Amino acid sequence: MRAAGLHEYWQDMKEVTCGRVAHYFAAYAYGCMSDPSKIVAMHTADLYKTALLRSGIPLERAKNWKLARTATSETDYTISCELERPLSYVFRPTLILAMNACMDNMFRLFRVVELLTSVSSDRKTDEDYRQVNENRAIAERRVRHMCFIVSKLLLLVSVIKDLFVGKVNSIFDRHAVALQRAQEVEEVDDTLSRAETELQALMARTDIRRQFHEIVDLLKRLAEEIRLKSVSNDLRSSTLLRWHKATVGAVDFLS
Repeated sequence: MRAAGLHEYWQDMKEVTCGRVAHYFAAYAYGCMSDPSKIVAMHTADLYKTALLRSGIPLERAKNWKLARTATSETDYTISCELERPLSYVFRPTLILAMNACMDNMFRLFRVVELLTSVSSDRKTDEDYRQVNENRAIAERRVRHMCFIVSKLLLLVSVIKDLFVGKVNSIFDRHAVALQRAQEVEEVDDTLSRAETELQALMARTDIRRQFHEIVDLLKRLAEEIRLKSVSNDLRSSTLLRWHKATVGAVDFLS
């Protein structure tokens, strides 16, 4: 099992789920972009291959990993890995599915960061809003309020992303030690089954984790709405107040 690349592929899985591969791909796919239609148009297979190789995964293993779009959402992807026995026996499809769910969640968080960053750096849109508003002082206050909200949301989503990625990586690291100690196939299978269960539990919408995922949903909706309102010169006091309350609620949840 070790000779077949057990430990190497386990490390690859960590990088694919929330590590360097996932971060490189997300940076390519979402960096400096706020238009989902452009994301859909990109050749994901080429982008993913580049991400794999830039992450240090050798070509002979990188060619076994594939990523494809699965839905209209810009953050929904399916990963697969073509493995032969004995690795295909222990690395079950259900483990890949659990990894996939965690990866998609990280992509959603990355997308939120990119949307908010595009708002905070879009000086031309801010100035356009001031110009079309007949009361420049009011426009100035609204833009400042929006920028304040965006800065708080950026901090919040960065904390959430770091917590989530840290939790996922700790699962891979902890079970990597167990795999190193494993002497029998049954021990390897049991270790990977436990890792799969823990990854699934992270994405389960139950108890406090349900609230966590609802906060992520809220952040994505807020980021999309803020970006849309900012580029359409449609900043209203009532909208800003609603965003402010939602942001405070999300911060309170994490406190």
